[in-house]
Amino acid sequence: MSWAAISSQTRGKVYIIGHTDLDGIARAAAIERILMHQGSIAEAVIVYSRRIPSTMPNTLAEALRSWISERVPPGSEVIFEDLPVDVRNPSVYIEALAQFARDRKVIWTDHHETDAPYLKRMQDAGIQVLWFGPSAYEYTMALAQWLGGNPQEIEQYAILCGFGDRDPQVIKVLRARGEDISRWQRISDGMDVLIREISASSDPADYAVFVGRFATDPRTIINDAIARADQIPEPRDVVALSSRVVLVRELLHEMWGPKSLERAALRHGAIYAVGVSRNPRDGTYQVRAITYWVALAENPDAVEIGRLQAFQRFLQQEARQVYGPPAAPVIPGYTTFEAALSAAERLARMVSESFYEPQITHLVNDRFVARAISQDFGRILQRLTEILENQQKMYQEYLELKRRQVELLERTQRHEYD
Repeated sequence: MSWAAISSQTRGKVYIIGHTDLDGIARAAAIERILMHQGSIAEAVIVYSRRIPSTMPNTLAEALRSWISERVPPGSEVIFEDLPVDVRNPSVYIEALAQFARDRKVIWTDHHETDAPYLKRMQDAGIQVLWFGPSAYEYTMALAQWLGGNPQEIEQYAILCGFGDRDPQVIKVLRARGEDISRWQRISDGMDVLIREISASSDPADYAVFVGRFATDPRTIINDAIARADQIPEPRDVVALSSRVVLVRELLHEMWGPKSLERAALRHGAIYAVGVSRNPRDGTYQVRAITYWVALAENPDAVEIGRLQAFQRFLQQEARQVYGPPAAPVIPGYTTFEAALSAAERLARMVSESFYEPQITHLVNDRFVARAISQDFGRILQRLTEILENQQKMYQEYLELKRRQVELLERTQRHEYD
C-alpha cells in the first residue's frame, strides 16, 4: 500500500530531511512539489556547515539528537531521502533514528546499498521504510508514485537526481528517447554552481528556500542553472594519453576540481581524467581522478575492472592512502605541485594501459566494393573449378583401378577352374 493511501488528508507540515548534494536537493524539491499539489505544507530540512560536523551526512545520528530534533517538533511527519544507513556503525544510526521516531511519524526512503537486517530493525522501531535501488533516477520515479504524485510531472527532478548521483540508468533512458545528453549535463553543472553559491554565502547554509523555489518554479531555476554552467572552469593544458584517458597538467580549481576533470574528459571524448589540486587546509597537493560516468554509460565495453586494478597497483607503488568514492578518488599528501603532477602522470599511464583499446578495421571504399566482390568471386570460382577438376581426375583414376582389380580377379578365377 502506498504512503498516499494510508496518510491522513488533514496532515500538518511535512518535513523533508535530505542530503546537501544535487541528488538530495532535487529529490527534496520533487517531494515538496508532490505534497504541495496534495494541499500539504512541506519544508526541507537541509543544512550544511563547514564548522558544524553534525551537518555532514555521515554524522546523521548526532544531527538527529541535536539540531534536527530542535528544528522538527514532536508530532511531525518526516520524510528522509538520500541519507543511507551508516554501514560502518549502523547501530548508532538506527538507535538515533528510532529515538527520533518515538514521537514523530518517520518515513525513511533511500537507494544506496544497504542490508536487509538494517531495514528490518527500522521497521521494528515503527519506521515506514521504502528502499528502491540502486538507480537514483528510478528511485525518484518510484518514490513519486509511492507518495501519490505524477511521475511524469516530476521526471525532470528525477533526471537531475540521476546526473547528481552519476547514475548510468538515466543515460540509457535519455539515449533511448533521443534526448540531448549534453543539455542535461549543462543543467546539472549549473545546479551545482547554484548549490555551491548558497554554501559559500553563509555558514551554516540552509537550502530550504532554494528547494521551495525549485519545487514551485522549476523552469526559472533550470534556466538560471543553464546560465551559470560556464562558471565551472575548463582546463586548457590537457594531454590525451589514449582515447580513454587524459591528463590535466595545470593546477585544478580548489572548488571545481572534479567538475573540471569531467569537462576535460568530455572535450576529448575520454572516460578517465587525472589531475592535481591544492588542499586549502594544509597547503599540500593531491592527485585527483574522475571517471566520466556519461561516457562510461555510453561505452559499456570499457570494463572498469582493469582500471581498478591499475589504481590499486599505483597505490601500492606510492604507498599512499586514498579517500573519496571509487569513481572520484583523491590521493593526498604531496608536498609540491611537481611531485603530485608526476604521480598523476604515472597513474594516468597505468590506467591508460589497463583499458581495452578496440582494433581498427579498414573497410573497402564504396566505389571499389563491386570490383572487390567481383574479383573475389572470380578467384573463388576458379579455385572451385580446379578442385572439381582434380576430384574428377581422381575419380576416373579410382574407376580405372577398380576395373583392373575386377579383370585380375576374373583371370585368377579362370586359372583356378582350368
